Amino acid sequence: MPICDSCLKADLSAQCQYGTEHMKTPSIRFLEERIQDLEASLRSLGPHNGTGNYTSMAPLVANAYKRAESLAVLHPLSDPYVDTWTHREPVPTNIRNELIQAFIKLRWQFAFEFNVPRFMASLDLPPSHPNAPHPAFLYAILLHGCFYTTTALRRYEHVFYKRMRKELAISLASADRLLDFIRASALGAVYFFAKARYAQGHNYLSTVMKFAIACGLHRIESVSADTPFHLLPVCADLAELGDRINTFWTLVHGDWIGSLVCGKFPYSLSESEVTTVWPCPSEYYEGGRYLHQPEGNLASLHDLNSIVVPTRRDNYLALRAKGVALLHRASILSAQARKSTIISETLRLDIVSALLSTSQFATTLPPFSARAEEYDDPDAVRSILAVAIVATHATMVQLYHILAGSDPLSRERQSKAANAALTIMKELETVKFQYMPVLIGWSVTPVHEFLLREKARFAQSGDTEELERTQGELDRLDRTLRRVAELYPRTDIAAAQADIIQTSFRSFGLDECAACFF
Repeated sequence: MPICDSCLKADLSAQCQYGTEHMKTPSIRFLEERIQDLEASLRSLGPHNGTGNYTSMAPLVANAYKRAESLAVLHPLSDPYVDTWTHREPVPTNIRNELIQAFIKLRWQFAFEFNVPRFMASLDLPPSHPNAPHPAFLYAILLHGCFYTTTALRRYEHVFYKRMRKELAISLASADRLLDFIRASALGAVYFFAKARYAQGHNYLSTVMKFAIACGLHRIESVSADTPFHLLPVCADLAELGDRINTFWTLVHGDWIGSLVCGKFPYSLSESEVTTVWPCPSEYYEGGRYLHQPEGNLASLHDLNSIVVPTRRDNYLALRAKGVALLHRASILSAQARKSTIISETLRLDIVSALLSTSQFATTLPPFSARAEEYDDPDAVRSILAVAIVATHATMVQLYHILAGSDPLSRERQSKAANAALTIMKELETVKFQYMPVLIGWSVTPVHEFLLREKARFAQSGDTEELERTQGELDRLDRTLRRVAELYPRTDIAAAQADIIQTSFRSFGLDECAACFF
């Protein structure tokens, strides 16, 4: 123990207090000073009840310090979710499972479908097992789980983001479980889009889309386990093939919608390249229900020669994919028309063909309902159907607007289609928390544009009754769209969703309309 110079010269080493004071922590010294102050205050009050002597508490406090220091070293207080694993260790099972469930519940929001029972069973396999999920895919799922969860687990978002990026590089370098690489990359792109990091999202998505094309995911022309692929092994069964089909359509949704919303980025895949069959819920591939689905692909959707009333009804995933494809086609035709002062006969023929195929598809749309006894999550199914139905009617609005200058009935037809879409939007006003579909803002954009044009027309004509009615529709639409922010309780994410909706208007060439809305 150190001794000060004064005590050393006076031969008072045993009484030196230098070492004790020097080794005390600031918190201990502060507490001792407070104790001395309290003792002084007690002495100033005099003896208790006139009897007894006051005994200093210093020895008791000193013993308490020793116990506290001992406990602080041996038994530290800890969070129920101990963070020591975040450096190099595997994710604790309780954290992993909670985040996976959060992702599974809301995976439909960004058109991500996969075989959940098979995935959950694969979690028990060693990480290096070929049938185990690649860590990149697992971390991408956990990243999205953090994004959606409302618990304290959200703080691990940065941990899974870093791990996902690292494992993606490892997967690609070693050509290990490349389907998981594609799925993880797709989820990474979706994450960036949702965070309003559009350039990164587009970079991820365009890169993985090119890789998926190289693997042949855009050429799955039938539901056959023998379908050949490049870079990927032959499917073990139809459930695995179903995952590949659904993965491709996840990429298509992200590519087409992301490019349109961002405005300045081109899409990576043209319609003419796609021959993959329409998606189905994963359980359809295992139970054989896919056999009861209408045959066809993207080409047949636009082929006037194949337009017949189907004898079988599409599943809700196929309906959404078709609605997205139709509105994507309408946005391309609309962009071509804006670049031309006069609509050419070729372009007019394309527009009329698109109207015919969209009108026919609209007649096949089911009622906006989902029975609880038929679906595990009927609320999610209704939200998916909402995107399909609204996108289809919005396509009609967009296409008829292109022909407004030459077709005197275009406004009436736009109004009819817009009302059909607004009927669904009214239903969404009271949708449950987290079930407002994120894609609805993009889907309803042409309808909102039509309402703004109608508002201006009624204001100019002085028709106050119709003006008030139209303004009421706009206000209702505004309230419904702003519920999208429920998914994103953090202010930065809510702002990002508002930005996505606003950018959608601009991508349709509606800068003035966007300014009116926001």
